[in-house]
Amino acid sequence: MIDAAENNEPTFDTENYVVAGTKYFDLTEHFMIPEVLAFSKRKWSKLSPEDQTLIMKLAKEAQAEERVLWADYVEKSKQRLQSQGVEIPSGR
Repeated sequence: MIDAAENNEPTFDTENYVVAGTKYFDLTEHFMIPEVLAFSKRKWSKLSPEDQTLIMKLAKEAQAEERVLWADYVEKSKQRLQSQGVEIPSGR
């Protein structure tokens, strides 16, 4: 049995902490896994300025969309956890 756990809501939900009897959830937000788009300097410099501009533009758009999708995923996971009796501190 696990009494309590800390993680993000989607991981807590998808990893089935509830099945292990975990009823208390806390989100300390002490850790964040960023999504990273990386290029080597050599490869980046071989791209045309137009391609570099396009990649930067689309990367920023993807970042904004990911944040919206993640927020929706968090809310759905939070609702699912609460419906299973998991206690989530208020303000979360």
